[in-house]
Amino acid sequence: MARLPLEGVKVLDVSTMIAAPFGAVLLGDFGADVIKVELPGKGDTLRHVGPFKDGEPLRWPGLARNKRSLTLDLRKEGGGYEELKRINPKLVMIRVSGYGQTGPFREKDGFGTPATAFSGFTYLQGYPDRPPVSPILSIKDIFEHPHYQARENIIEVAHPRLGKIKMPGIVPKFEKTPGAIRRTAPDLGEHTEEILQTMLGMSKEDIERLRENEII
Repeated sequence: MARLPLEGVKVLDVSTMIAAPFGAVLLGDFGADVIKVELPGKGDTLRHVGPFKDGEPLRWPGLARNKRSLTLDLRKEGGGYEELKRINPKLVMIRVSGYGQTGPFREKDGFGTPATAFSGFTYLQGYPDRPPVSPILSIKDIFEHPHYQARENIIEVAHPRLGKIKMPGIVPKFEKTPGAIRRTAPDLGEHTEEILQTMLGMSKEDIERLRENEII
């Protein structure tokens, strides 16, 4: 496999649901080492959102591929951005939220449909004397559409328990350095010990103390 353009870049994905996790997927598809930080015992919200097949969430694999899973309770004190910035001045933090970090809506959850309405785009759609909606493409239509197939917008990936599953393809389409799916979605906390030992030099005793204190 050719060298991927973001090899050597390390990313902590401490986001949840769709928007920011998808941004981390884009970085992972092009070689970044993405560590998904999840709440111990529960994990990301999307692990518990359907549809499901044989008890497995089908949205999760497409938003957790090319990531390693580290359980860490970020609600515990210590290790905030300012503290970490002193340790590593090169650290960059990116926030992804529906309405930004300032203003009266800054605490509101952001999702696609409300954002479309809040932007005014919904107001510009349709005409008063015509039906409010009309059919376009169903999910089945998208999977079967020749343009989506030609662009490899839907790809098939091996899942350790479900076999072959479909998920969104890799974007953008780089001609000389295309992305790659190097690992499937991790189980919750699958790489916790590996990350703490190899990246932070922690001993098994240190890790066990973190578990006893319900930090990981």
